[in-house]
Amino acid sequence: MEILRRVVFPAVCLLLAAGCASIIDGRRETVSFSSDPPGAQIIINGKTMGVTPASIFLERSDYDKANVIFKKEGYQDQQATIQTSLNMWFWGNILCGGFFGSSTDAASGAMWKFSPNSYYSSMPPLKASQAEWDRFKYERNVRRFVLFTYEHLISDLAQDGGENLVSLMQLLSVKNDQLIKAKVRLQDLSHSNENPLAFANAVVRNF
Repeated sequence: MEILRRVVFPAVCLLLAAGCASIIDGRRETVSFSSDPPGAQIIINGKTMGVTPASIFLERSDYDKANVIFKKEGYQDQQATIQTSLNMWFWGNILCGGFFGSSTDAASGAMWKFSPNSYYSSMPPLKASQAEWDRFKYERNVRRFVLFTYEHLISDLAQDGGENLVSLMQLLSVKNDQLIKAKVRLQDLSHSNENPLAFANAVVRNF
């Protein structure tokens, strides 16, 4: 107990004072960008940052609600908005009484995390037919939904049901007599595609 009081407790306090999220996650985070077809310029807040596929380090505090444009000659420009959510380590500071640590995280931007941290754009040709455009919009909506609800979807699939899974079934236009078969298929896809973008693409290919 004496060792805990003299060594461990001060170390924990120091960690909280410095900001848990800042130490563990840092101020910057890797965000992945990909497109179909690849080779699209990634323009963030008016500045070209790379070409798809690419992983880019971004300051969380600078890129919340940032506008992303995917641009490639011969294809229609596509846009996305970078989103952030509260970093769970920030709540660790609050729960442990680390006011100064929380202030540090807030000042550094580490209290936020990118959510999602991967963005995918399917880019239709400039002269796409109505059928191609309709398919593009369907795929875009499915990918967007899967990416933004990924953790909840995986939880619903593990528990055999939930409102996010129901919403996905509706988005995929799965008929009532096909619900069980579709759920099993989604469970198989989640096991063989263990990151959000791979799972989203697999759902699009299979439904």
